[in-house]
Amino acid sequence: MRGCTERANIKSVYIPGTEDEAIRDLSRAREDAVIAAPAARGAALASRRALSRQNAVDAGTPAGGTTRGLRDRGEGQPQVVRGIAWKAQPRLCRKYRRLLAKGKVKQIVTTAIARELVGFVWAIAKEVSPRDARAQCEAAL
Repeated sequence: MRGCTERANIKSVYIPGTEDEAIRDLSRAREDAVIAAPAARGAALASRRALSRQNAVDAGTPAGGTTRGLRDRGEGQPQVVRGIAWKAQPRLCRKYRRLLAKGKVKQIVTTAIARELVGFVWAIAKEVSPRDARAQCEAAL
């Protein structure tokens, strides 16, 4: 009798097929990629920073400095508009860097900067009437 009860406790064993093995391999590859991703991001960020520095040197400006192209864009604008824009530039850059340094999520930082930028855009809109802006655009063409 004892042998009969032991045989009843034996369960069937599942032998995985090729599809099951493929899914297991895929799962393992994903786990490896998740572990390796932070290192890859760090390397990509370092190469982007190096490229940015090189482009700044090629343009004749210090890394993170104001480029001539950005300055040239505002040449046709009224002095009031340029004043507001240049007041916004260092403030928004400083805030962006400070929030990232605090460890805030990049998307949240970008949203915060965009909200503050809207305030500067509104200040410019209040200073310049639409007719003045349209006439200036037509004169530039």
